[in-house]
Amino acid sequence: MRNIHNKINYPDSREISWQIVHNVLATNDVLYRHHISRSPNCACCPLVETTAHLFLDCWIAKPVWQEIEALLKCFANDKFRLLLDYRAVLFNIIPPPFRKRLNNLAIILINLGKNIIWEVRGLVKFENRHFSSAQISALTLARIRQRIRTDQYLMSVEGFFSLWLRQPSGVRLGADGDIVLCLPRKPTCF
Repeated sequence: MRNIHNKINYPDSREISWQIVHNVLATNDVLYRHHISRSPNCACCPLVETTAHLFLDCWIAKPVWQEIEALLKCFANDKFRLLLDYRAVLFNIIPPPFRKRLNNLAIILINLGKNIIWEVRGLVKFENRHFSSAQISALTLARIRQRIRTDQYLMSVEGFFSLWLRQPSGVRLGADGDIVLCLPRKPTCF
């Protein structure tokens, strides 16, 4: 629970994480059991939309976790790999040997990933929008950039540097002040 209410999480992240941990997130499975939804099936695929399905197995979750795992790998300097398993994703339980900084980054990025997945699911379900994996990946990178920019303005210089820019880092500031995400396959400037 302490990772849910951690001050590094924004309120919307805390809310979704709290609902997941207490099994009250309004997935189609929960809504169907309460006779609110006509079908327990996922809005994005024909399987039953449980919390675990939506955040781990559904095709909309895959590109989100791929981008987040690639960025975490940069921060960890390839020394070890965070496996985004059900405990990390659903309950914010980050396995050792992460140091405090990496633990905080993992919590921030995992909660950001959950928000993105929930947002895309809502757009598919309620607005009949269609997304490709590439669009979801681009949205994920844009939201990460947005979070870094927000932290840049809200945090002290030392706190921001310590969290996002201390080496090894998956983020650097470009010559013109742009945020550069240093992912293994390609640097992405914003």
